[in-house]
Amino acid sequence: MFLAEHVCKKWMEDFVDEDTQEIISIERSQVLYDRDSRVDSEMVKDIEEYGIKEIVVTNTPGRAEELRQFYRLVHVKVTMKSSGSKTGVVICRAESMRQAIDLATDYTEGATEEVFGEHASSFHILDVEMLDNLTFIGRTAADIQAEQEALEKDKDAPVKMPFKVQATYARADMWVDGTNNKEAWVKKRKFVCWAHDIKDARSIVTAWIKKDTQTEVGANNRETLVIVAANPFTVHTYLSAAVCNEYITNEELKLKTEEE
Repeated sequence: MFLAEHVCKKWMEDFVDEDTQEIISIERSQVLYDRDSRVDSEMVKDIEEYGIKEIVVTNTPGRAEELRQFYRLVHVKVTMKSSGSKTGVVICRAESMRQAIDLATDYTEGATEEVFGEHASSFHILDVEMLDNLTFIGRTAADIQAEQEALEKDKDAPVKMPFKVQATYARADMWVDGTNNKEAWVKKRKFVCWAHDIKDARSIVTAWIKKDTQTEVGANNRETLVIVAANPFTVHTYLSAAVCNEYITNEELKLKTEEE
């Protein structure tokens, strides 16, 4: 027999909050035996001494473990088809593929007209894709609210749409004159931003890059930033931070604003 899961001892540890003087209890844990360890009499005796009453065992050691968490937030694209054969796309930020599927499915159940453009009695998932090669420049809650208020006053007011933009540039902090500077170049980096038109989208991406990156290099401060391409980005529904936060379990990863 082998351990199917780690065996851990757990205990509560108290400490005093310096600000409130309250006693805070935190659960601590320590791995005693690793997964796949052979279960023998010595291990059983040791586990009993620690007061552990149950362990999970298996007859097959070395089974692969599914990693269900990214341990970071990732944009995930979920493509679905409705009972009326309409295709809908939902993009969300999630900690895992499973979480993204749950998020997109639950949201779509109550918003089929938004996702598919028409009411649907049922739908199924066609594809789930991690968009790790795209940098999303989101919208602030204030920006979205301002647009909604403008539409309430004038239904023909301009509305921002998603655009896919590619940019090539060199990082000045990695640039060395007289070399090929292969490591300094960032080529055809892909962005998605919300803008009124292509010109606006190009400006948003340019400003975003230049906010944190110096792209003028060499003794003559040559500008290297070039927008290679900019086109409309087809996406039916991009879920807000508030919706995503309902499913994100790690408090440190939760989104504060749409800009994140």
